[in-house]
Amino acid sequence: MPYLVISPLSQLAATAEKYQVRDMITLINPDTPVIRPSTISEIQHLCLYFNDINEEREEFTSPAQKHVTCPLTVC
Repeated sequence: MPYLVISPLSQLAATAEKYQVRDMITLINPDTPVIRPSTISEIQHLCLYFNDINEEREEFTSPAQKHVTCPLTVC
């Protein structure tokens, strides 16, 4: 049965190994580097880059329809 595992960035590799993660979705601000665990292929990693804001602010990227419409960005 499929399930969802949520992990802090600092525990990403250990969490992926512990739960045998095969697919990954990363929700993160555009300036934070993400190192994909070696157990997850590039094609199985979806990255959505935006800031956690609810109003437009200069120098920030607010969530938008373009973040969930193909083509998708791969980390």
